[in-house]
Amino acid sequence: MEHQRIQLLEGVFLNVVQTDRFKSNYLCLNFITPLSEQTASEKSLLINVMRRGCRKYPEQTLLCRRLEELYASEIAYNSYKHGNLHLIGFSADILDNRYAMDGMDIFSDTVGLLYDTILDPLICDGAFLPSYVESEKKNQIDQINSLINHKGRYAQKRCIDQMCKGELAAIDAGGTVENTKRITPARLFEVYEDIIKNARVEIFFVGSMPLAEVRDKLLPITSKLSPRVFCASDIEMAHTAEKVHEVVEHAQAVQGKLVLGFRTPIRGGSPDSVALRLFNELFGAAPTSKLFMNVRERLHLCYMCRSFFNAPHGLLFASAGIDNQNYSLARDEILSQLEAVQKGDFTDEELAFAVRSIENSYRGIYDNPRAVEAWFMTRMLEGNVETPEQRLLRLKVLTRDDVIRISNTLSLDTVYFLHGDVQSALAEGESDDE
Repeated sequence: MEHQRIQLLEGVFLNVVQTDRFKSNYLCLNFITPLSEQTASEKSLLINVMRRGCRKYPEQTLLCRRLEELYASEIAYNSYKHGNLHLIGFSADILDNRYAMDGMDIFSDTVGLLYDTILDPLICDGAFLPSYVESEKKNQIDQINSLINHKGRYAQKRCIDQMCKGELAAIDAGGTVENTKRITPARLFEVYEDIIKNARVEIFFVGSMPLAEVRDKLLPITSKLSPRVFCASDIEMAHTAEKVHEVVEHAQAVQGKLVLGFRTPIRGGSPDSVALRLFNELFGAAPTSKLFMNVRERLHLCYMCRSFFNAPHGLLFASAGIDNQNYSLARDEILSQLEAVQKGDFTDEELAFAVRSIENSYRGIYDNPRAVEAWFMTRMLEGNVETPEQRLLRLKVLTRDDVIRISNTLSLDTVYFLHGDVQSALAEGESDDE
């Protein structure tokens, strides 16, 4: 699949991946803004308030009814971060026009609905509806507070909080309880106007239409946008850890959650990012990884053990769900497996399994239009747009020496342990959802 990109006006771009592979077309409008702790809560809340309705369809039931008329098109709203950026996304899954039995231009009609939801929101006296804002504030606060019920995700967040104090990586795109409480309907509309006027816009289309046709059908939306200049600040991150921080906290949980946070100078988009992906697969991401086969299967020190790479910030984490008494053993064994890779103590077969695991994930991208959009959007943000096939070619020329070299760029920064208080957890109930 070929990726095409044109500038519609200053700061507004159209990306098209034309393919007949799917029966539906996927359209996503990404508004790219700076990430900040002050506005994260506001942007997260904005998405949820806009989801409630627009001027033409002021209630969700009316919006859903209209979507059903459009051959069950789907509209989704998203708020997430990537490095120093906070993205607000509006996407639509639209049945291809060739399958419409009545000759309906499903795509154009759905674009009209996106226009209503994005550019004609439901407001009153220059502000969003107070009832919607207050209702969604409560929902957002409940959502933030509920993270403690998912111990694996909670431990990962707490490790990042401790490890990256004062850095962008510690900012949660979902916001904080304190900042959410302070949001007013008028302030939320100010945030909305700033995004519409000043955010960089990356529009992605994955489907059967050629670029020129997509551009013309998007005119109802793009003609209402104005040129904008967007400059994001550079990411300031420490590449190496000066010393190891060890943090122990307690929670109502049957098992403990161990997270080790490492720093590396390698980030997504850098020449060595593919080698780091291969190291991560070998170390802890694949079912045949060092962590899974040794910490879990051979030594039975945990019921779950894996590693994952935070590409925008150059952070790598190894996490494990363990019994409290296995804390030191599991920590030391995870570090021992890292040391084994750093010394080249892994077989050619293990390396081949890691390569095949990544290869399968790359090939699976083309099975889903949303995955295609996510792939190219991420590459766009990294500043190095390449296809999965091109990435695969870079992967296949990597050697064990590359993996060893990359593994030695890691430095341990933080060891975080969420100690499970068994009795209270049994009394209250818990989720070990990772």
